[in-house]
Amino acid sequence: MPTEDSADAAARINKLPRYIYPDSPQDKWGDSDKLVHFFGSAYLTYESGATPIPEALGKFVETGEVALKLDTAADPRDLFTNRLGQQFGRALSEGRDVIPSDYLSAKYIRK
Repeated sequence: MPTEDSADAAARINKLPRYIYPDSPQDKWGDSDKLVHFFGSAYLTYESGATPIPEALGKFVETGEVALKLDTAADPRDLFTNRLGQQFGRALSEGRDVIPSDYLSAKYIRK
C-alpha cells in the first residue's frame, strides 16, 4: 500500500479550502476541518440511511474535541456543517443528482 510522506500530506492539506464561511477564522487554519465534518456526515448518512447516527456522532466528536482540548468550546459551525453533510448524504441515497457545492454554497450558508 502506498504511503504519503509528511511533506506531501502538508502540501495536499494546504491546498484545501480554509475559508468556507463568511465568519471563518482568518488564521492559518481557518475552517480547515469543515470538509471533514461535511463529508464524514454525508458518508454516515448515506451508509446508514438516516440522520440520527451521524447527528449523535457529530455531537460526540464536538464534545471530544473540547475534552481533548483540541477546541476550547463546541463549534456550532461544525454542527451546522454536519447537517449540511447529512442533507447531501440523504440526497445521494435518494438517488438525486447533487454535488457538494449544492450544499456548501452561499445559498445554504448562514450569513
